[in-house]
Amino acid sequence: MSPLKIAVLVGLAIVLVVSLAVVGGLAILRNTSVLAGWVDEPVQLKPVIDEPEQQAKQPLPQVWERYVHSVPYYADEFPKALSSRLRHRQFDDLESYANEIRSEKTMMVGGRWVLTLLYEAIEQPAAGPDIDDSGWSAHFALLDEWRAQYPKSITARVGYARSMVNYAWKARTNKYAGAVSEAQWKMFHERLEKATKILVDATTESDRACPVWYSTMLTIANGEGWERDDYMRTFNEAIEFEPTYGSYYHQLAVHLFPQWGGKKGEWAPAVVAATQKQGTEEADAMLQLTFDTVIAEDCDCVDIIPEIRKYWPQIKRGYHAREKLYKATWGDMNHITHMAYIAGDREEARVMFQQLKNHANPGFWDNDGELLAKAQAWANESGQPPN
Repeated sequence: MSPLKIAVLVGLAIVLVVSLAVVGGLAILRNTSVLAGWVDEPVQLKPVIDEPEQQAKQPLPQVWERYVHSVPYYADEFPKALSSRLRHRQFDDLESYANEIRSEKTMMVGGRWVLTLLYEAIEQPAAGPDIDDSGWSAHFALLDEWRAQYPKSITARVGYARSMVNYAWKARTNKYAGAVSEAQWKMFHERLEKATKILVDATTESDRACPVWYSTMLTIANGEGWERDDYMRTFNEAIEFEPTYGSYYHQLAVHLFPQWGGKKGEWAPAVVAATQKQGTEEADAMLQLTFDTVIAEDCDCVDIIPEIRKYWPQIKRGYHAREKLYKATWGDMNHITHMAYIAGDREEARVMFQQLKNHANPGFWDNDGELLAKAQAWANESGQPPN
């Protein structure tokens, strides 16, 4: 065989090997988070279950009380009952219940508003955001009927705006920005504009105000990439209107995360400043609730160790204010115990472990059972201090 043919065959072999390596590498990457934003997620629809007939005849405050005392994970389950009432056009029930829990500022254990659960039930189709456009159209038709029956309802209008925001994100998808098509961006921004118009109109056409109005506008602001000054102006109006609506502070934290244009660690001092200037126990509680929510929804404790240690006195004070005002769940107690360990506050950790007893759960310790055991030993003065 001539040297030229040998060279050609060797070259082809190299190209084949490299090609297989690239294909294999991409196959591996598709199963990791590296390309997660580029791979379409499978459609996931939720089961649509109607509320039991007898329960559907009962007043919602009564149903809520029974859920709280007898249904595991009631905060996940109660919105399903509310969604059922929307589908069955029980607008009277939803309207009166929303007005009641809004005016009374009804809260769950830990300080989160029950009103948030109501909006979670009506801000997307019962089958979830992945349903097709016909399912979304049917959902918007229900909200239109509610608005027609209650022309001045702030709840129906904000619920419609929140649904439109979710519909916008359905168009955009969860892909990285560079992988979103021009058509998808166009639908995304058109739907956010519709949501904004609904909210603006609600301020003149509704008969009352709602803290979730501001929360929805802050969500739109993130999606539209508002300038920092404009965002902060709306945020400050929000906390002036209702300083105990904890979602505002978590939204500020998210807005200041690096992936939204902020700087690493910028969120914590901003939340501390926003709460401390109020000088109330409620504001202290909102500060600790924000740290708790960031850990529960956005990152692990290990990711924000510097922030926990720097602001531990404020976090600790906030937890005790929160427990006093709203009580605390086992999850809340695990989180504060974990933070006490990170901060090196042995006395606080020991007291909290005594309260937790057998409810110390690795799931709230970055899913690290060894870390939990290490912290328990340290709190009992028989282990090593945190790094």
